[in-house]
Amino acid sequence: MFLSSDEPDKIMCLCDTYPEFKPLYNHIYEICLNTEDVIGFFSEELAIMDRNTVDYMIEEAKAELEKTKAERDLVQAERDQEQAERDQTQANNIKLRQQVIQFQNDLEEMRRELQKLKRELTEAQASPKSKH
Repeated sequence: MFLSSDEPDKIMCLCDTYPEFKPLYNHIYEICLNTEDVIGFFSEELAIMDRNTVDYMIEEAKAELEKTKAERDLVQAERDQEQAERDQTQANNIKLRQQVIQFQNDLEEMRRELQKLKRELTEAQASPKSKH
């Protein structure tokens, strides 16, 4: 029932029935008489709400920035991992090429050795025939 009506007769009846409401209604009445204070009160509240809104927006922007930084760091870590894998693959390829070259050199050396042995065998086979 409190503040349920703004009609003076009903307010007077309510204050007679509930005398504890009278100081509250008097206070409300005084506030309504001084509109500058009311406007100042609302202006102050709006300023507080504006500050809170700005603070909230800043916090939201910071959170979004942190999220973006974390995503960037994750992407960078993935790139670093991929680069490390490429570097390892390149190192393995170089090592394999070196092994192929070494195998080719060894094969060429073995061919020369085989040719030498064939010549020696041919000479050895020809030498006993000429001794008979």
